[in-house]
Amino acid sequence: MTVISNLTEIADENYSKFSLKKLNKVEIIRSSKPYIFIAISKTGSKSIHRSLGEKNDPEPPYYHMSILEAKQKYNLDLKNYFKFAFCRNPYDRIVSLYFDFLLKRKGNTKILSYSKFKRIYNSIFWKSNKNFNLFCKLFYDSSFWRNDIHFKPQLSYILDENGKLSIDFLGKYETLNEDWLSIQEKLGFKSDLFDINKSNREKNYRDYYNNESIKIISEIYKNDIKILGYSF
Repeated sequence: MTVISNLTEIADENYSKFSLKKLNKVEIIRSSKPYIFIAISKTGSKSIHRSLGEKNDPEPPYYHMSILEAKQKYNLDLKNYFKFAFCRNPYDRIVSLYFDFLLKRKGNTKILSYSKFKRIYNSIFWKSNKNFNLFCKLFYDSSFWRNDIHFKPQLSYILDENGKLSIDFLGKYETLNEDWLSIQEKLGFKSDLFDINKSNREKNYRDYYNNESIKIISEIYKNDIKILGYSF
């Protein structure tokens, strides 16, 4: 989630109305400075969330809130916080998202109720018939899924209203353990990194692509690929 330490008063108003999960209101990790963690989907955010001491995850619109949304919603002066997030190779991330929604969630409307997604079996995941390359074509044509909070570009989580980077530290999923050590040093605490919610796919992400799907994902996430320094 977007974890905001030293800001416990936000919990009751914004989380108690959700029946599935609630934000733990107390600051569990004793940091030397206030921090904001921006949880970009499928970048190890659940592992980091647990390592920060949070026991439950709120609903996706709060769990994956952007830095700009957090600033506006809670009237934050961002210079008072150490702000960090993690990113991931977009080609790898979309494969992970695909298998998460296709296999792990398995049409569970309770999990996806926030999006009013009532006809899960008619979605692009099942229309693709477990064919990732077909999914990419359907995904390209689906404004609903391209704008879903899980699938939106990673830069949209961490840019301010002027399109400038608005966090202090951007780690990478590919160097998660090393970057987590850096965050601990900057915040002045020690916490082992949990290893949870790992993908159970068997192949390297590159093995799922053909030339057409590479072009599609390259187009959709072109800014992430260029600015975050990734390639296929």
